Amino acid sequence: MKKLKQELKQEAKIFVPDIKLEVLESVGIRENAREKKKRSYARILVPVLAVFLLVLTIPLFFTEVNAKETLVTLNINPAFLIKVEDDKVQSVDALNDEAVLVLYDEELNDDLVETIKQLVAKAKDLGYKNKPTITAYNNNKKIENKMNKHLQEKLQNCEISFDEKISSKERLYQRQKREGLDLKNLKLEDVIKKDNDYNQQNLENLRAILNQYEQEISNLNYMEEANNLNGAINQFMLDMDQAINENNETEILRRFKNFNNNVMCFGNPQYNKDEIVAYYNENKEQIKNYMYFVEEETNNYMHNMRRQIVEYLQKENYEVVDLGEIVYLPEDVTEVLPPIEEYIDIDFNKAFIDQLIANISRRMRVVENRGHIFNHELFFIEEQYNILNNYLQEHETYLTDENVSLFLAEYELFINKYRR
Repeated sequence: MKKLKQELKQEAKIFVPDIKLEVLESVGIRENAREKKKRSYARILVPVLAVFLLVLTIPLFFTEVNAKETLVTLNINPAFLIKVEDDKVQSVDALNDEAVLVLYDEELNDDLVETIKQLVAKAKDLGYKNKPTITAYNNNKKIENKMNKHLQEKLQNCEISFDEKISSKERLYQRQKREGLDLKNLKLEDVIKKDNDYNQQNLENLRAILNQYEQEISNLNYMEEANNLNGAINQFMLDMDQAINENNETEILRRFKNFNNNVMCFGNPQYNKDEIVAYYNENKEQIKNYMYFVEEETNNYMHNMRRQIVEYLQKENYEVVDLGEIVYLPEDVTEVLPPIEEYIDIDFNKAFIDQLIANISRRMRVVENRGHIFNHELFFIEEQYNILNNYLQEHETYLTDENVSLFLAEYELFINKYRR
């Protein structure tokens, strides 16, 4: 019985029916019109008020959701708009032509600080050496200040432009109002673009030019040729391993001859069976490494082609020309790859030094032909020379190399002539 009372009491708390009118009417008392009218108003007002409160809270909810997205601007002359949500980069957009060129052939990750560092490094490599200026914008001032302080801590070589008292968004809007911009119905992203003289049509035209050159690079099929070469080398190794394991002299001689005639030179074609086996086993690991080298060098060559396209477009040469007028186009990818024989005997330290000297000398010749030097060229030449000099200090034996000595003498004359 006690348990039943407790259950009834609990249910009464959940639902209590309104029986007031029934009780009054049973004893002959009826509700007057005024009270009835009050009850009617109550029935209407309660749901209306509930809807009104819901409408009021919806903007608050969406403001909180939008506050998760922070917009970060990075300006080094190339100007970028980086969208960040939950500390992860969602997208990076170019705000001017220079930024389109920096982003070309660049793979970025979703870490904000690393993305900024990567963009700054690429911009410097292309000759833009202004101090990077960074600003974070958010509808929530606390989130905005937190992001700006975070960037200030992590990117001490950059200028983080913000004021804890006045939000970056507010300062931006005040600046644009003074410029006469009608801010009505404009999103924060639109105002930032206006502040950076964003011209969508110009950027789309430049991207179209880059896409046209990229299509030409793709049509060269250099990567496909590199993969075919590696496939032939891999098949040669499989066949040789099998023939050697079976001690099949005929197959060893045939495979060796076919590879030399149809793929590339490897060893002396006059080797007998034992000499072939000894030479193959001695250089087997080098052959495997060579396949990685083929892929890497082909990628590097294609990246270098894209770099030359960017340097061409930096001079605002926006009229599309044949790709061959900008870069050297070999008939076959093997033209830019040393054969296995040379690779086995390569002095990689010397090869690296020779490559640096070639890069610097090529840029020096361009300057000499023109008769004057641009700041970004001087920056590039001095930066490459510093890399070379540091490497030579670590490998002093190459300082006596004739080509190195000649270059160092030429560089000293050049830099004394053009350094301001």
